[in-house]
Amino acid sequence: MSWTNTIITDPSGFAVAVIPWQSPVWADQAQTMIDVTRHHPVYGDIPFTVDPTDTGAGFDVQQLFDAITAADAAGTVSIGAWVDPGPVA
Repeated sequence: MSWTNTIITDPSGFAVAVIPWQSPVWADQAQTMIDVTRHHPVYGDIPFTVDPTDTGAGFDVQQLFDAITAADAAGTVSIGAWVDPGPVA
């Protein structure tokens, strides 16, 4: 799968980050969070849960969530189905 870059802007519209991501999958049954592989400039490819309520990521995660769901709606990416992890032993 190829990488998709999302430009994150500040409230005035200036770009503050470019977030490369791939392999989106719904992280929960309610479809309120998305798991992706994110390319980090220091740590390389890392798993990242796109939670629009996350305020500690250093960028506006809501913008990333909106970009991924818009790409899914447009058919340019497909968000994979949530998979029930089953009971915890």
